[in-house]
Amino acid sequence: MLLRRFDRCNPMALVAFSLFSLIGEHGVWGFVSFKIAKPRLSLFALPPPVPPISSPVYALSVPLSSGQNDESTNMCIVTYAAPVSLATNTSSDGIPFQYWAVSVKKHTCTHQSFLKNKVGIIQLMKPEQIELVEVLGKHSGHDRLQYSKREKCAQLGFPWKAVDAWNEYLGVDCDVLSGCASYMGIRFDTLLDAGDHDMVLCRGVWLERHIGDDHNLVLPLAEQNVLYSEAVRDAGILPSFRDHFD
Repeated sequence: MLLRRFDRCNPMALVAFSLFSLIGEHGVWGFVSFKIAKPRLSLFALPPPVPPISSPVYALSVPLSSGQNDESTNMCIVTYAAPVSLATNTSSDGIPFQYWAVSVKKHTCTHQSFLKNKVGIIQLMKPEQIELVEVLGKHSGHDRLQYSKREKCAQLGFPWKAVDAWNEYLGVDCDVLSGCASYMGIRFDTLLDAGDHDMVLCRGVWLERHIGDDHNLVLPLAEQNVLYSEAVRDAGILPSFRDHFD
């Protein structure tokens, strides 16, 4: 009967009734101690989940310093990469470039080499290269004496190759992964600390379009298929979005 009566009351009356009932049961100090008890974990204290988006998968190739175990190149999977401008600009040598943001994980061989040499090659991957995501993304270049990314990629049918025209343009010796959908040379411009990653603003040039492809690495645009992160998650190589909410 009392609850039925309160159903027709102002909602604030329900709050007051609950408050006085709590004080009546525990006393004033009991109510205060109840309020300052150990707080429950707030949702805002949890790390944010991975954004539910599917984006193209890129491998980043960077030159290593000479004498590093006779290896000239390291490759990894870039966490995020995207253009941040629509219009293209023109460099002093007359080659058009576009600004890109590339997310590079800190404390990795790629991060160390890229920030030192300030140049690299972004490679847009294709669906048939999905097995390479684990090879390039889940093994460190620091462990190349125990695990050779170059050899694993070759065993899976995608050897690393040098394109002389690209290396001459970039001024480095840096191999690329054969069979990718496209290749973009990037030059360091600005760095922003993003926590466990650094976001690097780069000047990007599509190499096969503007510098030439003397190895015929790239298929015609009409034949290209692009690997997306959704397919990588579906294959179980990356955590699914459900893993962040379970």
